[in-house]
Amino acid sequence: PALIDDFYTALQKDPLASRVVEAVTQVDRLKLSLRTWLDELFDANFDEAYVARRWQIGWRHVEVGLRQVYVNIAMSRLRLRLVEIIAAEAAAGRVADPLAVNVSLHRALDLDLALIQDAYESEKRVRSEAAFRNLVESAGCAIVILRGDHTVAYFNPYAERLTGYPAVEMLGREFFHIFFPAPERQQISDQFACILSGETATDHENSVVCRDGQVRRLVWNARRLEDFDGRPAVLAVGHDITELRDAQQRAVQTERLAAIGQTVTGLAHESRNAFQRIQACLEMLSLEVGDRPEALELVERIGRAQSHLHQLYEEVRGYAAPIQLQWQKCDLSRVLKETWGHLEIARRQCDVRLNENFAGVDLLCEGDPFAIGQVFRNIIENSLAVCQKDGLIDVSAQACEWNSAPAIAVTIRDNGPGMPAAVRKRIFEPFFTTKTKGTGLGMAIARRIVEAHGGQIDVGEPASGTEIAITLPRERQRRY
Repeated sequence: PALIDDFYTALQKDPLASRVVEAVTQVDRLKLSLRTWLDELFDANFDEAYVARRWQIGWRHVEVGLRQVYVNIAMSRLRLRLVEIIAAEAAAGRVADPLAVNVSLHRALDLDLALIQDAYESEKRVRSEAAFRNLVESAGCAIVILRGDHTVAYFNPYAERLTGYPAVEMLGREFFHIFFPAPERQQISDQFACILSGETATDHENSVVCRDGQVRRLVWNARRLEDFDGRPAVLAVGHDITELRDAQQRAVQTERLAAIGQTVTGLAHESRNAFQRIQACLEMLSLEVGDRPEALELVERIGRAQSHLHQLYEEVRGYAAPIQLQWQKCDLSRVLKETWGHLEIARRQCDVRLNENFAGVDLLCEGDPFAIGQVFRNIIENSLAVCQKDGLIDVSAQACEWNSAPAIAVTIRDNGPGMPAAVRKRIFEPFFTTKTKGTGLGMAIARRIVEAHGGQIDVGEPASGTEIAITLPRERQRRY
């Protein structure tokens, strides 16, 4: 009892420590707890249950707010008083081997002190992890922690929203094969190994494939650290720069198109007089050779070539010109029907029918009906050119999401011969064509119009025929 009274008398002399003790208002109960602790110290079975009980004592100190320094001071005071008691008992002849008793005492106290310190360290780790989580879970960027085997140890809320994968689903899964396109994985894996070896990575840009199939561009900064279990890991912070890259590409494309437009406009202006002279000469020549069918056919062929050249100038100039959309409510079903009607003359030359599959789909969106009609026309004209007898153009639609906003997905498929892979790869390139006639701008113009609406157009890989997929947002996507 004297030892216990001395301990709490010394403890209550310190203002900070006394506030903790007084806050619990139960000094007598604390003295009883200390007595139990001392009894078990000298008569304990040092098994796992003992370790767990002693650790809980340390955790209780953490919970009541007793600073670790006071625990260390208290243990030192108890150690000193117990050594004094053993010395006094040895002097009285009641301890046969005081050295062995002192060694055992110090070992037991060291074990208890280590367990109490571990409880404090655990609390520090909990506080550190909580502070880290508060910081990264409110961050406006993707933050992930990857273990050395590329598996996910942490996946913040922004990464969840960006990729469409919930964190609970990602923890423990291999990150690279889920998110990185195959051609980029090896380079990223090599960079990851360098980071694990201690290098710091800054401004590494790569593609990330989201759950819905979208590909985003992220720039990463990464460094090595230890994960929550003390193992080597990599902290990676990724900023989504997709919109920035798209804006940069649009700016470059606009500059290129403006340059093309200026060149073609100047060329067309300079050529207009030449076209007019050619046309006048052809008309006069046709009168001169009117009674000579073969010569007249040659004159007509020259006239058709001139008309084609003039059309080429106009199409290139139109392609290079900025797209000015007249936004309004647009019914895609109506636009398709009007487009099909406008192609009546072209349809007379082939046996092709149109099948609409829109059952239950709302086809209203914001857009430019004339421009969207031009997209439909360019695609359908290509189908009419290749479909033979019993040709079929099937148009279907379904509601979907695009860039996390409501959208409409329209698919136009024909039963023609289809496209080789090499053609599919280049179908949207300006001036690329497989026809003997045409400028090769039809699908390039279609792509520009769809992208001006904030959507996308792509070519599918059906088992037969050709498939063009168009995604249009239901509402205008305003860029700030």
